[in-house]
Amino acid sequence: MSEHTYHLQKYAGTSTRHTCPQCGHKGEFTYYVDERNVPIDESCGRCNRERCGYHLTPSEYFKAHPADKRNEFTTWKQPEPPKAIPISYLPSSLLATDTHRDRNNLFRFMSKEFGDVEANRVFDLYHVGTSRHWRNNDGLSTTFPQINEKGKLCQLKVMAYNPNTGKRMKKQDRAEMWSDKAQKVYSRYSTDG
Repeated sequence: MSEHTYHLQKYAGTSTRHTCPQCGHKGEFTYYVDERNVPIDESCGRCNRERCGYHLTPSEYFKAHPADKRNEFTTWKQPEPPKAIPISYLPSSLLATDTHRDRNNLFRFMSKEFGDVEANRVFDLYHVGTSRHWRNNDGLSTTFPQINEKGKLCQLKVMAYNPNTGKRMKKQDRAEMWSDKAQKVYSRYSTDG
């Protein structure tokens, strides 16, 4: 431990003042203590009486007692940086061609408003997909991929839309984090008709 970890014991009543090893006066001697408030030694401290003037510092004590291992200065080590948790990404295969697009409620609305060609172009451009997570109005919900700047798929957000108005269904609006269970469900839905 280094010297700066020791300090004079704070006053907390007469129980924290001891007998001076030099002058023998009771209640006048203050120990040097560590961070746990444990005294170094009964001789290591300071007498409060000016006439006595006894003062044995921790460094002086450790020089006189080299066998005491508390005087070994530990070399300071740079704290280890926190371990980075590896980021897991979803497989890019989830952005494959959408085979259920014609049942997607948002696609149905956009096709009605802008035509099939334009709706397909926009869905392909933004990799918008279809999910059977919610069914309403004889249609399916929409998936929006969240892709980072490196092109990695971070998550899919699933939302339900009204095919007549194109408005989001508020009661069912929430982000779905992808999991192994969700991936199995998605695989099951993407393979059946």
